[in-house]
Amino acid sequence: MIRDILKSFTKQRTAMAAGYDALDHVRAEIAEKVREIEVLRSAPRPVAEALSLFDAWADEAATAAIDRLPIHRLLDSRNPAPSLETEILRMPGEITPNTRPDVEMLVGILFFVGRDRLREVIAGQLGDLVAGREALKSDERAERISAAQAELLHLHLVEEQLVRQMQESGLSVSRRADAPAIALLADDASLPG
Repeated sequence: MIRDILKSFTKQRTAMAAGYDALDHVRAEIAEKVREIEVLRSAPRPVAEALSLFDAWADEAATAAIDRLPIHRLLDSRNPAPSLETEILRMPGEITPNTRPDVEMLVGILFFVGRDRLREVIAGQLGDLVAGREALKSDERAERISAAQAELLHLHLVEEQLVRQMQESGLSVSRRADAPAIALLADDASLPG
């Protein structure tokens, strides 16, 4: 009789330990999936896409710089020695002039003149920055994040199912503080079997 009682306690203890182990395993998978989603969110763009963005920015800066040059002065027949000097703007109350427009114009002209070489250097540096990391296009990133979030939701539902089963068995189980409401409020029929 005592032997039967001890066997029963051993079986209960084994079942209890198995339940807690399963819950710990699911929670570890949840933590890993959250890390995976964060890695996907922070994955760099492919170098080619980053260079396209640089090209668009450099084109805009070069165009704005050329547009800002006072080339109309070269056509003024009343001025015997025209120059392309820009006007220095000084805002009321400022001690030093606002040179930002001139600096932006200079950068734009540098892009206009030496863009190919600068692009080569930037491409090399971007390649070094991406080395060893998976680069993702925007649509690929969104697709993989969506799939990982679906897997994460499934894991949350599995966790909730385990918690409910363990509580129904009389075990004391705490829910995670960051457990999503969709899992906590799910009816039993929608939880994984």
